[in-house]
Amino acid sequence: MDLREEHGTTLIEFTLVAVAFVLLLVGILEFGLAFRDRLTYNNAVSVAARVGSRAGTATDSDWLMLQQLEDGLAAAGVDDLQAVWVYKSKSDGTPEPGFVNFYEFTGVGCGWNPCPNPADPAYTGTFNWAPTDRSVDSSSLDRLGVRAYFTHIWITDLLPAADAVCTGAGGTAIGTCWNETGVFRMEPQEFS
Repeated sequence: MDLREEHGTTLIEFTLVAVAFVLLLVGILEFGLAFRDRLTYNNAVSVAARVGSRAGTATDSDWLMLQQLEDGLAAAGVDDLQAVWVYKSKSDGTPEPGFVNFYEFTGVGCGWNPCPNPADPAYTGTFNWAPTDRSVDSSSLDRLGVRAYFTHIWITDLLPAADAVCTGAGGTAIGTCWNETGVFRMEPQEFS
């Protein structure tokens, strides 16, 4: 056997393996970052819903939830929040029609449109489901849902997946963006 006949074989084999290895690394990176985003939002939304269930009928309960959500996302370095729904939840976790507060994240002024902070001059006090209307009586507790909509842009275009981009205004036309939901029963503040 003459070694001259095998010249370049190693280079070709390395190229085939290297391409597969690079694709594997890119896939791990892409899915790892997507998984990180989903877990970060899941945790932040759950904590925000827990804060809201505990705040009960306080006039600033939506504001407290949104602040908690922002803090949880900022701590993880995530900044692609688009909109949040705070709603009266059915038993399956879906919103009750007519009982959804839509908040669009703006990052300026109070940070939200409409502004839910009673201490802010931009506060309107207009809600589809006002905090003071939430049932905190132990015999008929409401379920509070918080749903955050966020974008996710893939780093490379090697995966056959479209970017998750939010469209529309006011949190009503959501497009293809991702969302995470947290639902908690309101904490009783009145005992029958």
